[in-house]
Amino acid sequence: MKAPSFSPSLFCEELRKAGGYRTSQEARRRSLPSVVATPVFYARMFAEVYFRGWLDARGPDFYEKHWAALSYRVWRLCASLGGVYEVTGFTGLPPTAVYVSNHASQLETYLLPGILLPFGGLTVIIKEEITRYPFFGRVVREAQCITVGRTNPLADLRKVLTDGEAAIRNQRSVLIFPQGTRYTLFTPESFNTIGTKLAQRANVPVIPIAVKTDFFPVGRLLRELSPVYPQRIIRIRCGTPIPPAESPKDIHAHCLAHITSTLREWESLDGVQLIKYSNLT
Repeated sequence: MKAPSFSPSLFCEELRKAGGYRTSQEARRRSLPSVVATPVFYARMFAEVYFRGWLDARGPDFYEKHWAALSYRVWRLCASLGGVYEVTGFTGLPPTAVYVSNHASQLETYLLPGILLPFGGLTVIIKEEITRYPFFGRVVREAQCITVGRTNPLADLRKVLTDGEAAIRNQRSVLIFPQGTRYTLFTPESFNTIGTKLAQRANVPVIPIAVKTDFFPVGRLLRELSPVYPQRIIRIRCGTPIPPAESPKDIHAHCLAHITSTLREWESLDGVQLIKYSNLT
């Protein structure tokens, strides 16, 4: 297999200059068929992300030294299988904010830190059970994520508000997936207002992010296991920061509008369904 076409230094440079990144025409290659790409993806994810991440997390200062590098290993892996990226909209970002994203697959949890960490500190809200995963559990613990149990919504809300505000006071933005779990099709009703509540409590903007990560979709039999499809473009688009002074209803509406309008555009471009339209008014 040829050398990976993804360069972290070029990626960060493009992010700072243009607020985005697109796979260059020179770097694009013919995507590997899913039947070939899938075993390669899982083998390298274990070796380069889970196992190596576990080794890095055993040492000091994982958050400061290794977290972004771990994310870029996933970026490089997808590119090496023929994956194509289109990242846009990451301009004029404030020092701290609450980022809210739709949750289409596991992939965005690996990729988004690589985008957001170059702009400053970051804390991610994740489900508590991930901290007990072999190898990767130690990684998320050392990345100083905020964990929620998803069995007591009120306790989870209190923890996100308290710990999230503390992270923001320590100059770390917070990334939340308000749907709580992954959905193949975006359902607006599942997108809650926890990000809005945290942003208004901490008095920072809310920034919506739309993702299309069906390169590595939710598994049908086992949610954690699925074929990978390198021919599917990985798309990530950041929206405009929304001031916390706006009403909660308006903030939530702006977030939904960015995500749904972006997903509709991508549906047209890629010829796939991304939204559950029966739930849209």
